[in-house]
Amino acid sequence: MTLPSPTTSHESIESHVVRLPVRMSLNQYLQPYNNTGVTTPSIDCPSMFVFIMSPSLLGRMSGYLDFAKSITPDIYCCPHHSQQGYFPPSTTRTKDTFGSLSSTLLTERTRFSDCNLSNVFWNLIKTAQLIDHGNFSQAYVNIGITINKAFHLRLHQSSTIQHLEQQGKMIDAEVAKRIFWAAWLLDTQMPLLHERRPSIQLQDIQIDRPSLCLGMTSDTDIAYTECLKWLIEVRWLRIKIEQNLTSMNHEKDEHKVLNIVIQQIRQLRRFYEHLNIKFKLEMMLQQQEQEQQVWEKRTTFMVLLEHGMNWLVLFDRFLPALPDATMTAGTKFPDNLTVSMCRQAADLMTFIFEKWIWNGYDCQFRLYLNHFCNTISIHKYICRCPGVHIVHKWKAYASLQFLRDLTQKTPEIVHSFLGQRILEDLTFALQDLSDITEIGWNPLQESDLLMDISHYISEWMPSYDQIMMDQPTHLLAKESSTMFAIIEMRKSAAEFLAMTQQHPLSSQQLQQLVL
Repeated sequence: MTLPSPTTSHESIESHVVRLPVRMSLNQYLQPYNNTGVTTPSIDCPSMFVFIMSPSLLGRMSGYLDFAKSITPDIYCCPHHSQQGYFPPSTTRTKDTFGSLSSTLLTERTRFSDCNLSNVFWNLIKTAQLIDHGNFSQAYVNIGITINKAFHLRLHQSSTIQHLEQQGKMIDAEVAKRIFWAAWLLDTQMPLLHERRPSIQLQDIQIDRPSLCLGMTSDTDIAYTECLKWLIEVRWLRIKIEQNLTSMNHEKDEHKVLNIVIQQIRQLRRFYEHLNIKFKLEMMLQQQEQEQQVWEKRTTFMVLLEHGMNWLVLFDRFLPALPDATMTAGTKFPDNLTVSMCRQAADLMTFIFEKWIWNGYDCQFRLYLNHFCNTISIHKYICRCPGVHIVHKWKAYASLQFLRDLTQKTPEIVHSFLGQRILEDLTFALQDLSDITEIGWNPLQESDLLMDISHYISEWMPSYDQIMMDQPTHLLAKESSTMFAIIEMRKSAAEFLAMTQQHPLSSQQLQQLVL
């Protein structure tokens, strides 16, 4: 398989290739079950956007009094955000509800004919609730309408923000700016949900990133702002990578394609190098969990999951096609680089899932259910790929077991329609792949591997494994080591090729050469 085309397969088995579903939207994940008649339970928490702005920030706006009238206790928070959402939980609820907000009130505040800042804000809340209910098609339509209104109000233009600032309305300017960024975040979320490209073009955005302005001195405002800024940065990088990959769709020169991919690797590593140290994986490994503040931990989890997905966006389209009659998929360059990076991205996200929700669910996690499903797909691929080291296959299988256990022990996931689909998928995969890890390995003849895989046999957790970030081939290595990683992967592929040309490889020799 050549790097430029994600659909190219080995000519000898072209008609028999069955590509595994690698990266998919949540809508695709649920497609086989769309006719079951089951609906996703309502989620009484609009906290998807709690980090965009605090209630106190909205309350301090001077130029938009309709916000003060609109923001009422009709919005409830789930128990996990009782003190951090827009409002504490209320003991009374309306019977006519759309999620947590009265449908009558929501209809009034999101009228199609209205076009003002308040209407845009409440349409963002409506879109978030549509996503929570699994209504991705309607959410896509609604965010499209909302974006049109935002552009009509010129929220994307720096002149609009500057006009408010010149009037001394600094808070109003910051809220207007953040409402646009909230629309952009939902717009860039849609490709993960419903196979749609974002509507907003990066070159059309003229406003600055969110910032702290006069009066925003509380710990909450500071934490929300940091979270929002880094989420925008990492999501912006994903969109840039997708644009660059799209631009080379018809490129036939493999060397040019590889150079483009290497440049994207550099960008991903540069982003991580410049990430605030308190949000890096290294800090998470060093600190005790209680040492981090709630929103500091959330920001760390969200940014690292987005970063892991960015690596999949770059590489998963180039994964070698399976099944592979030559049994060499993943051993040639650049296939070995592709498999290694996707495997490491899945391992990173699995580690984050453990740290985030193993000891208690956080409803901010629902933004990342797509990442959860795609991590499952990569682990299944790794189990089946012939060129993957037997130890990595064992880890991938153990990761699937861990994700199954995590799903089962988390009521907020397993009791939902999507959670049931995830559990069914994992249960079937574990049965289907139960013998994959043992193919080509005899523990009596190759006992030296026994110690490496023994801790994957039962009750394994992702945090049990040591993370070696100092190696050039590691996902989170420094940008300066990128070419060393390329050289190392080329060398590994060349050694494998040389060995196969001399004589057939035993399983032990194969495992020593495969990364």
